[in-house]
Parts: sequence; structure tokens; C-alpha cells
Amino acid sequence: MVARYRLKRAIDDLLDEAVALRVAADRHFSPDFRQTVNGLAVDREAFIDAVETLRPQLKQSRVTVLDEVVDTARYAQRHRIELTLRDGSRVSREVYVFAELDAESRFVRIDEVTLDVL
Repeated sequence: MVARYRLKRAIDDLLDEAVALRVAADRHFSPDFRQTVNGLAVDREAFIDAVETLRPQLKQSRVTVLDEVVDTARYAQRHRIELTLRDGSRVSREVYVFAELDAESRFVRIDEVTLDVL
């Protein structure tokens, strides 16, 4: 059974500097993980590298789940992510996610479309 708010928990772990990045990645993402955001595809290592670059810049993050549907290995979620960076800039996005989970309920594939919101 897939736990509620699986992607929110994954994002929270990834962005929490108290959690080792590789531990968070291994907990939530399969070794074959691929992500596509607004048409740009990256493999697991590029994804981890991007998070590693973001972490030291991040002052605060909040993920609010708006909708979530799970059907065995298929997963869909709509959430809002709000980031405050150490330089004072802020990012607020609504994210539409379709994903696939492996037998251990880790993400194998995530396809996202994002929309900046005020």
C-alpha cells in the first residue's frame, strides 16, 4: 500500500539538510529514476545534482498537497511548492505530477508540468 503524500514526504526529505541527500534519494527514488519537467528530461544523477545545488541556497520550503490519486503503481498529484532562498527571493509553483512507482513504492518516473503562481 502506498502511503499518503508520498511525493511531499520525498521532497521534504530531499530538501532537509539534516537528512543525507543520498539516503533521501535511495528512500524515495529507484536506481532507474527519471524526471521530466516541462519537457526537460534528466536521469537520477542529474536530479540529485540539482537538489545538491539547491539545498545550500534554501532558507525555507513548504509543500501543500492539493490533490493526490494512487492506483497501484500509478501516481498523480497536484501540489504547490513555496521556496524562500537565502538571498530573500521567493518561488511559488503549482506542480502537476504523473508518476510511476516500483514494487517498493519508490518513484521510477516522474513527469511534471509546473506553473509559477503569485
